[in-house]
Amino acid sequence: MGMAEHLVCPSCRSEVAMGEDKAEVLVKHKELVTLKTALSLGDKATIDNNAYVVIGLMQMEEVGEEESSLWTEYLLYSLAAGFLWLVDSGEENWQKTSVLNEIPEDKAGNAYLQGKRWDRKWAYQGRVLYAVGAFNWRVKIGDTNFIVDYTNGADTLTSEQNANEINWSLSTPISGSLIRQLFGKKQPAKEEILNKPLSATQKIIKWLSITLWVVNI
Repeated sequence: MGMAEHLVCPSCRSEVAMGEDKAEVLVKHKELVTLKTALSLGDKATIDNNAYVVIGLMQMEEVGEEESSLWTEYLLYSLAAGFLWLVDSGEENWQKTSVLNEIPEDKAGNAYLQGKRWDRKWAYQGRVLYAVGAFNWRVKIGDTNFIVDYTNGADTLTSEQNANEINWSLSTPISGSLIRQLFGKKQPAKEEILNKPLSATQKIIKWLSITLWVVNI
């Protein structure tokens, strides 16, 4: 299942690499604003009968578009089931995403997985605008991946490639209303902001708690 290897402090924005016996500060972001998000570090939910906690979050943008689209990715961890991603594209558009251990087959530009054909739909670049929490790889502001989405019905198969590797993931849609229900969040009016920002003290407490929890996995 692995463990988190990289932390970004929600309070001071320091990047910390977690080793077997030490934590090393890599870089400190001095002027990074706090992002208002639907979920927060430390939020908990039971999904598919497994208990998860939010340990990291990133805001991403599509590179090269005049009206850049934004989305937020949340990394969840379960002692029983490992890592899971939730992706918020705005409004009620959420995806539940799992990283694949197998590589789909490419045929004539489309992808084939588990006997199903996935049609190539979109190709674009995504860039990290904001990141806090714990991750199982080193995340840096400005990191850019080349992303290709393939669809089969409502589900999406995605490849993300950088200079070092390519990863595949499978996403299924999940409603924002259900997400709020699972995490015990208020069901707001459409114009409301889903979360109020945590105080600095709350952020530090949550970050330290998650750090200690991850190190002891």
